[in-house]
Amino acid sequence: MAPASPPALYYGYEGDMGDPAFIEYTNGKYTAAAEYASILSGVAAIAPADAPLKIVIYASWRARWHPLYGRWVRIYPKDPIALRMEGDRLVCEGYRPADWVVEMMPEGFNFPGFDPQRERFDDFKTPYKLPVELDPHAGR
Repeated sequence: MAPASPPALYYGYEGDMGDPAFIEYTNGKYTAAAEYASILSGVAAIAPADAPLKIVIYASWRARWHPLYGRWVRIYPKDPIALRMEGDRLVCEGYRPADWVVEMMPEGFNFPGFDPQRERFDDFKTPYKLPVELDPHAGR
């Protein structure tokens, strides 16, 4: 008989994003990216062994009408998201919006691999692993 599957946290998000370019890394590795998503949504399955979750999102408004057109922001939880088992329940901490940081990137910043003229991520130039200098969780 096969062992029972470990419990998993399925997390999802959806929101009106103002046509951003968007890229997400979890524990330093590429998770998802999108361009021109007026409504952005995603889902992921996480096992307790993946914890702590160090999520980093970069987004840039691409709609020309948006007052922050072309500016990039970095979004991440203040502390990595903790996962633990309590009996047969998976408990996570640090996922509430109040636990996240939104930072404006410096004027002129462009995410590696993003072509601002084509407004697309180049699959061959976009890093699979988040560069250390762009990771607010590096060294923690």
